[in-house]
Amino acid sequence: MKEITHLIAEFKEAVTRGLVPPLEMSLIISKMDRSLKNDFDEVFTHMSMDLEDAACDIYIAIKNSRESE
Repeated sequence: MKEITHLIAEFKEAVTRGLVPPLEMSLIISKMDRSLKNDFDEVFTHMSMDLEDAACDIYIAIKNSRESE
């Protein structure tokens, strides 16, 4: 497996180039939320917003945008 720094760099590049679809982004945000809650409580306690809520809002926005097409 590649080092995490390489994976992060590749992911950032893919996001910058628009290669990560919106639905996948919302799923990733949801998984980040779970990881922060379960693995990084010291960070999660100081967050100003719940990423799960943000992921849900993004999912709804994607659904609404598809319905308006």
